[in-house]
Amino acid sequence: MAMLGPRQLATLAVLLLPALAQVPNFHGCIDPVAKALPYCDASLPVDKRLDDLLSRLSLLEKVAQITPQGDLGDECTTFTRGKAEIGLPEWAWLVETNTNVASACPQEGRCATTFVGPMGLGAAFNRTLWRLKGTVFGNEMRALSNIGGSRFNIGNKARIGLTAYGPNINLARDPRFGRSSELPGEDPLLSGTYAYEMVSGMQEKDS
Repeated sequence: MAMLGPRQLATLAVLLLPALAQVPNFHGCIDPVAKALPYCDASLPVDKRLDDLLSRLSLLEKVAQITPQGDLGDECTTFTRGKAEIGLPEWAWLVETNTNVASACPQEGRCATTFVGPMGLGAAFNRTLWRLKGTVFGNEMRALSNIGGSRFNIGNKARIGLTAYGPNINLARDPRFGRSSELPGEDPLLSGTYAYEMVSGMQEKDS
């Protein structure tokens, strides 16, 4: 199966966006109501913007921002509620990023890059490789979000956002544990270094 690299997927996003005529999944500060409010004013300090946003939410609405809302979708994916009155969109928290950006293929045979399992990568003891894995994930998550990508099948409500659940760095303490293949290994230093490099790659700034 042909796989899209990060540059190819980003190019696909650029090509598809005009046709889709949409903003990225869950993108805030697009709604005219939101644009008129201080929390969307990029010239203000972040603290001021947050203060304004929080002042517009009741206690229950704040809780709904961090609690799965079953009426919006399955609770494992963790959909949280927006607030239309202030232009705040809903959000889906769970995008798994352990061996790939868990997503539907945007086109037949054109899918997110899948890496060897974390235990195999951990055994490489290669920090450059771990960081590059994160770079690929960060680029592909952004591209999938930009083109309206979904987790399970095209058009599914569980769309790709920008909160990545990975890497999993629990320690592999017992070989009988069925999900040990999701972990880089049993050593805390190795697991911590693996996580640092991968997350650093995912959070790279645009060049």
